[in-house]
Amino acid sequence: RLRALVVLPSRDLAAQVFKVFQHYATGSDLEIGLAIGQSDFQQEQQVIMAGACTNGKESISKMRLRHQLYPCNLDLALKVAGKENGPIDTNGAVDVLVATPGRLIDHLDK
Repeated sequence: RLRALVVLPSRDLAAQVFKVFQHYATGSDLEIGLAIGQSDFQQEQQVIMAGACTNGKESISKMRLRHQLYPCNLDLALKVAGKENGPIDTNGAVDVLVATPGRLIDHLDK
């Protein structure tokens, strides 16, 4: 589902551009993601791949994907075990990803 990839040379510039994209995306269905160094890698990966759970509910597909990203989360594993099996949606959850080159490579390597 990724529609645009914006690669910027510094974390500060990436954070500024991310805020601008969020402002312009207000009122639309576009999801904007940010991948920069010196932040929690696993949390970034979860938001990019599975999205942030904003309404308190998420699909079983997203739950399974989160379980793959966080295999040591017992509560999540028990939720997933109680649901029927099916394909995992790995298309990603963001439409626009703003990233620094190093962090983007980190995410591509994982």
